[in-house]
Amino acid sequence: MSRLLSLAVFAVLVGGLLCLPQPYPIRLAATQAGTLLREPAVLVKEGGAQAEATQEGAHAPALWEELLQSSVAHEAEDGGVELWVRGYRMDLSETPYRDHRLHARLFESVKRSLRSVAAEEGFSLSFKENSKKGFPGAVFWCSPGAGTLLFEAQLPEGTALRSQREWHAPGRLSVLPFLAAIFVALVLRRPLVALGTGVLSAALLERVIAGHGWLAASGAGAGRLLGHYLPTELFEPNRIEIILFIAFMLAMVGVITCGGGVRGLMQGLARWAKNARRSQIVTFAMGLVVFFDHYANAVLVGGTMRPLTDRFRIAREKLAYLVDSTAAPVAGLSIFSTWIAFEVSTFSIQLPDVGLAASQGYEVFLRTLPFRFYSLLTLFLVFLVVVSGRDLGPMARAEARARGGEVLRKGSILSVFASEANLRVAPGVTSRARTALWPLAAMVVTTLVTVLVGGGLFESEARSGNVIFAGMGTRPLMLGALVGFLVAGLQAWSVGLGRGLLGAAWRGVRSALTPLALLACAWLIGAICYEMGTTAYLTVVLQETFNPLLLPILLFLLAGCLSLGTGSSWATMTILLPLVVGLAYEAGVSTALGGEGMLVICIASVLEGAIFGDHCSPISHTTVMSSIAASCDHVDHVKTQAPYALLAMVVTTVCGYYPAVIFELSPVLSLLLGAGVLSGVFFFYGKKGESAQKERSQGPMASPPELGQAA
Repeated sequence: MSRLLSLAVFAVLVGGLLCLPQPYPIRLAATQAGTLLREPAVLVKEGGAQAEATQEGAHAPALWEELLQSSVAHEAEDGGVELWVRGYRMDLSETPYRDHRLHARLFESVKRSLRSVAAEEGFSLSFKENSKKGFPGAVFWCSPGAGTLLFEAQLPEGTALRSQREWHAPGRLSVLPFLAAIFVALVLRRPLVALGTGVLSAALLERVIAGHGWLAASGAGAGRLLGHYLPTELFEPNRIEIILFIAFMLAMVGVITCGGGVRGLMQGLARWAKNARRSQIVTFAMGLVVFFDHYANAVLVGGTMRPLTDRFRIAREKLAYLVDSTAAPVAGLSIFSTWIAFEVSTFSIQLPDVGLAASQGYEVFLRTLPFRFYSLLTLFLVFLVVVSGRDLGPMARAEARARGGEVLRKGSILSVFASEANLRVAPGVTSRARTALWPLAAMVVTTLVTVLVGGGLFESEARSGNVIFAGMGTRPLMLGALVGFLVAGLQAWSVGLGRGLLGAAWRGVRSALTPLALLACAWLIGAICYEMGTTAYLTVVLQETFNPLLLPILLFLLAGCLSLGTGSSWATMTILLPLVVGLAYEAGVSTALGGEGMLVICIASVLEGAIFGDHCSPISHTTVMSSIAASCDHVDHVKTQAPYALLAMVVTTVCGYYPAVIFELSPVLSLLLGAGVLSGVFFFYGKKGESAQKERSQGPMASPPELGQAA
């Protein structure tokens, strides 16, 4: 059913794209003009009769460098750069399209590119505009030619700085790599194969759009992929730091798990579970504590609490729900988890296209947190469930059955987690909470100190309000994970892990190989499609097609359907986020939210839609792992969890994104509104389990039978 629904949505998506008109090339040129500021500059002398390269060789300065050293760049009052501008115009002589708003679009593209450079280089940039004839400012001019895009910054002294590059107006072919990735993911349900297909098709089509024939493009595309995109995207310093962060983080998880740290922590919390309600509250608390990885969350919490929840007659479906509905939301929101590097890396490469530095990806991520409505409301819903003792629909029936002594439905088919040994405590090791607490504390403290130092907290001119944003990045996370791993190794050695330490670390790292491959594909497909102009094409054709304020809701639902069909929230993020940055920014420019405001909300909506679809998908790795860790029938888990996920999705849409975007309601008020609606639904329609008095009279169950057949 999930596959049919997702394929139907895909068919509607393809049909809609085929119906979109091809925009005039001049509109696409105006949108992409700012990219030429990063091309090598050529000095055009007065009269345009002679052109000279400003510097020969591979280190020729880009046009932006020459522009900021020219007569139109002045020192601002804050010590930054103030650029004087007299005018800007697109060359409309070769096109029948006479929309004079294109001139303003050109300037917006230039400003975004220069602001991105300023963010990367660490200086402030402002613009002083004056259209009077004698004003000594630059005039920006852009002209699309036959296979080229030409840009000039005309200076007051009569010279000009010129750059150009190969350019072909992007069309429907530029969207095909993403459609190919989505289709393969829905049909084969193998995210890595799907993303690999997207990368290869993008490399081929980028050369086709550049004017090569299909046969020639196959060879040229492969050569460009291997010789240009792979080394550029995978060996960039920030990317290496991201890979190391994930590796050190998961190595730390492997060591503290095999060293008994997480088990000791779980056992310490489990001592508070004295009855059915408390055991559910403790399960919820454990889900919040294991914030560093969703897989570890599901397996460790489910395996630790299962004996206690069985003892107090809590349905296995309920345990699976508590585990599943805290795993991904908590890891997705945590800034100290394997998720943050993955989430940020899928969209940060596109930030320069909207005037932000790629290094600002973590700042953008932090700004999305108030708009992560689905995860926050799902966690609130879990809190309601465990505190109120009420349930809805199939879960209420499962809990009524469990209170009668049947924690499993008759005929349930259980599964055995083949890799559970990887997350067990090593033989001969004593489980102690401090084995986990010290490494986690070391990781958090090291990261925060590095962020504060990097943000300039101890500098005399530091502004405290910007310290976190200024200091956040890949390096603090990498260093924090490294120190956490080293402390975990010392702690595990002290409790007797010994020679098994390296094996435990490798088992943790090995689980990251597929996610890292997905991440590499995201970097590659994002970079290639940026060159093709995919985002520019979608931005231009969609601007006049739909109300931009509906974009966050549409992206949330699209991400949910894609995640539902593929069973992978990470694959969904990988496919959609490279497209979202430019599209959302351009859509938001004409709204009260502004470009950056719309960008932040749209990124949040894709992340949240991916988690929602993951919760409903029967083929999701996290959903499967949760049902296995709880030793529950997988189909029963999906049936009982889906109503809660759908309820949270509807409330997220109606009370979260709709009022936050349409009415500009504060995200805090949107969350309070959503929490109020969830509380009302739950207390009016939820069914409460048996009373505490009756529960005590029945007494706890010693050892519930395992029903069905182990698979």
